[in-house]
Amino acid sequence: MMSLQNFVNAIDSPFTVKTYTNSLKLYLEYHNLKNFDNLLEIEDKETTFNMIRDFIIYQRKTKLRSHSRINIHLSAIRLFYSVNRYQGGIIDWFTLARFKGKERKRMVNDRSYTREEISKLLEFADLRMKVAILMMVSTGIRVGGLATIKMKDLEYIEQYKLYRVFVYSEYIDDKYYTFTTPECASFIKLYLETRERNHGEVLGPESPLIRKDFDSAKNLALPSHSIQERIRLIVLESGIKKKKLQQQENNNNKITYPLPYEPSQPSPIHLLNNNNNNNNINEGIVVDLVEIRRQRSEIMNCHGFRKFFDSVCVESEMKYLPKEILMGHKREQGLDRHYYRPTSETLLNEYLKVVDDLTLNDEYRLSKQVQQLKEKDDYNKYIIDKKLKDKDLAIENMQEAMKTVYEQVETFTKSFKDQTINKLESKLEELKTSQLEQQSKLKIVLGIGKELNELFNTKGFVTKEDMELIYKSINNKKR
Repeated sequence: MMSLQNFVNAIDSPFTVKTYTNSLKLYLEYHNLKNFDNLLEIEDKETTFNMIRDFIIYQRKTKLRSHSRINIHLSAIRLFYSVNRYQGGIIDWFTLARFKGKERKRMVNDRSYTREEISKLLEFADLRMKVAILMMVSTGIRVGGLATIKMKDLEYIEQYKLYRVFVYSEYIDDKYYTFTTPECASFIKLYLETRERNHGEVLGPESPLIRKDFDSAKNLALPSHSIQERIRLIVLESGIKKKKLQQQENNNNKITYPLPYEPSQPSPIHLLNNNNNNNNINEGIVVDLVEIRRQRSEIMNCHGFRKFFDSVCVESEMKYLPKEILMGHKREQGLDRHYYRPTSETLLNEYLKVVDDLTLNDEYRLSKQVQQLKEKDDYNKYIIDKKLKDKDLAIENMQEAMKTVYEQVETFTKSFKDQTINKLESKLEELKTSQLEQQSKLKIVLGIGKELNELFNTKGFVTKEDMELIYKSINNKKR
């Protein structure tokens, strides 16, 4: 079908291809046509106009579809006719848009899940859906993004026991990364080990994180609408959303069942798991359940997890731009989207602020707190031991310094003592020498006095010649 090929080739996003193709199929089936080319064979624009108008009215009044859902249908139909250069003439799309009706007012004030509600959902979920729920809770990932995650998109960070997850990794414009909690990472590891051990699956880079049941040989990834439906049924079975009795016609028979289901009744999740075609969400009992027009709820089945993530990040005072980046929001980043380039470490440090608040299992949180307290105690002991060692080292250094000072004092004292003694001995020697000289002079003077006294006693007087003879005699004695 060339027309369908043209339609698909005109769309970039694989998610949009899937959504628009489904809308086009509904349009085709409504008019009982066999293939897409049949739509182009109707070359009367008035007939085509009426076909589109009737389909929109049917979706709005009979199927009770929302304004946004009809918008998607109309966009898909318009694109199909446009890319295939419809020859019937210009279709009045402006007038057709009037048949969508007014956009409904919000029926309820929506909110995120509470921690208790998410914990209750986990009680009713199998291991695979536990991983799906925890992934949406801990990363804030969209359900469409979750369905695309492969093994190559997971990077385990050993230091913090968590994963870095690359979302939309194959699309450069939409690619971003976020992180899981250690709690979520432990469930991912358990789920992957179970697939390898119990089913012999060989996990490779292209293996999907969330896969279909093991009776599927190809297209192993569980599509986003299947994840959504399983989450919806878990929500109903858990009793978080309470519904009134509802009925639906099926082959002219009415199916009546209460929601939430009584334990004695087979619940939708059990019917889904027991259905042979449970990998095709559009077949069997699942279609009957999906087609029921559900009452509006204040909690969005899958998007409620994303709202929980956002709320926790805001309440934990995570910085705004890192939060928007981790959630894959681009428009909200404004011009910073083109200039702000935080490192992986920066984003991880911001994410670590909210890890405890995103962790659901109280036991896990308590064990982590115990571990943190133990680490803190070990750190305190390390600090105390280090301070004691530092004190002992300081005392030892002080003792060494005092010993050095004492030795220097001893050396100085000894040197001073020796110098003082030498000076005293030298002075004493000088005094002795001086004393000897004085004694010698005194002896000479006494000798002169004695000789003068003898001459005076003998002669009665002393002449000049006598004095010269006396000095001469003394000088001779010195020699």
